[in-house]
Amino acid sequence: MNINSLTSQNLNNVSFPNDNTNIKSSLKSDSTKTEQNDNAEIGDSVSLGQDNKNEIDNKKWTVLHYGAGDNDLYGHILADVREEMQAVGSNENINVVSMLDCFHEGCTTYYVTKSDGSDEYGELYSPVVVPKQENVDMSNSKVLSDFISWGIKNYPSDHVMVVISSHGGGSNGAIADHDNGVRREDYSFDYNMMTPQDMNKAFQEAEKITGKKIDILGFDACLMANTESTYELRNSANYIVASEETEGGEGWGYKKMLNHLSNGNMKPESFAKDIVKSFAIPKYQADLKTLSAIDTSKMNQIANTVDEFSKAILEQKQSADTLKHLNSLRADTQSFLNDSIDLHDFCEKISNDPKFKDSKLQETAKKVMSAVNEAIIANQNYSKTENPKGMLKYSNDDYSNAHGLQIESSKDNIGKNYKSLQFSKDTHWDEALALLNNKKYTV
Repeated sequence: MNINSLTSQNLNNVSFPNDNTNIKSSLKSDSTKTEQNDNAEIGDSVSLGQDNKNEIDNKKWTVLHYGAGDNDLYGHILADVREEMQAVGSNENINVVSMLDCFHEGCTTYYVTKSDGSDEYGELYSPVVVPKQENVDMSNSKVLSDFISWGIKNYPSDHVMVVISSHGGGSNGAIADHDNGVRREDYSFDYNMMTPQDMNKAFQEAEKITGKKIDILGFDACLMANTESTYELRNSANYIVASEETEGGEGWGYKKMLNHLSNGNMKPESFAKDIVKSFAIPKYQADLKTLSAIDTSKMNQIANTVDEFSKAILEQKQSADTLKHLNSLRADTQSFLNDSIDLHDFCEKISNDPKFKDSKLQETAKKVMSAVNEAIIANQNYSKTENPKGMLKYSNDDYSNAHGLQIESSKDNIGKNYKSLQFSKDTHWDEALALLNNKKYTV
């Protein structure tokens, strides 16, 4: 049964240890040895316990990991917690908390700790702070909002990072859950994702409850360095770290990331940059061919410049040759699996094309490029030139023209949710795209 609503009473059903010392030392357990609280509500809603914020020391950082693995990624997401997060764990400077929902395993929340050396590698030994519950739909925005609110209240800190680990779909959203899926004839599942609008709703609600805005939102998920989604979430977090392209199953390297944060001294902008730079080596680029850190305060300027650029395209409505040429450039632009293209690369090709010299198209394209350059504070991409003996899985795996933000460029039907996105409402990009997609002008 899917989660349709959560009541405030649900949030008081699980008791927590009184302080972090007890949390870290009182129990060791894996997913089969969860301590069940007699008051825990198990079923079609999630219970996240009472607040104990007055009993826990304030730390420098809290990392809230939203491990939505009730899908075919469950093995990878489980390993992220068992083998990587637990290699570093929480300490006197940082809290690491993981809400982990795995296929056929239920949903359990852990205060992630480092092993004392007596535990077997790969065992999930971190203390359970919310007992196992069944049928938790992680793609429900209320579940995400409640987890963030509960995490901020119970693990106070100067800075907060939320990492969403699941499937991603660009402008269609992210977070796939078996409990919200439709079984196909071949017994596989078609998952409904949380839309960007619902994700924004979750973050805004959490901020309203806690009075605290998220410093960094990380997407350990495919295709989420997306202009439309990032614009929707521009007021949800100060920085977003995500990939333009699909990710491999291994995804982020949490051990390295948390090691760098463990002294707690990095400020949000520095940490966002550090995450990207940390993974810019072949060891990680097999699974993270693109990764960028985005300053969300610059997204309004991106929307404004894309709108001007889109209007310049629409002004070419009577020029079939120009539209065909634009489509030729679009076909050569850095592209990604979800029929999106790199926004900067497309505009750069227009800006450098002699056909558009001193034109409004060139002028507006340059403005978009400048806005993207300001928004992207760190970017890494996999290049054949830099890694000629690298770990290419496909012959076209060269992302040297990936600059950090992709944008919808579907040549078929844009997702049914697209028109309701704020980016669609605030810009003419979808109208320009519809013009370019006219069969008279395609190449």
